[in-house]
Amino acid sequence: MILPKLGVYVGWMRWKGRRYPAVVNVGLNPTFGDRDTPIVEAYIIDFDDDLYDETIEIEFTHRLRDELRFTNVDDLVKQMRADVEQARGLLGI
Repeated sequence: MILPKLGVYVGWMRWKGRRYPAVVNVGLNPTFGDRDTPIVEAYIIDFDDDLYDETIEIEFTHRLRDELRFTNVDDLVKQMRADVEQARGLLGI
């Protein structure tokens, strides 16, 4: 797997021949205690299926920002909502 620079991205998740809009964090989860190695976490916009143990593809289209450390979960959720709204505009959805 080739990873881009750490940060928050907009793009598309591909699964079972379809694509879905996504906001993706590539990073170390600083709000919850830094990890040693980066992980990729995707929030699939308007998606309710269970993807655990599934293989997906992520296509990065835009870089939104650097990964941030938030002082509390409420601030993180507020930023995630703003990221999703920005993603909707960038993806035209």
